[in-house]
Amino acid sequence: MAFARRDDGSVRMPKTLLAASEQLRRNLETAVKVHEAMRAISDVERFHDELIGVVAEVARKHPIAAELLLNGMRRVVARWQG
Repeated sequence: MAFARRDDGSVRMPKTLLAASEQLRRNLETAVKVHEAMRAISDVERFHDELIGVVAEVARKHPIAAELLLNGMRRVVARWQG
């Protein structure tokens, strides 16, 4: 974009400036999508950590129930993995 402008900031090559602006827009759009995906992954990891905490809490009072929960979760994971 700097190449398409003169030293005083006026436009020297409008088509080049438009093309560069469009490329910048695409790059920003991609960056936002990547950020959203990374945030979604982080949210899922926090969710899993909380579930593990619940199972650990149950395990302290009811080890057999915790084992049943873990077995059920393993079955769900196996089904979802295909």
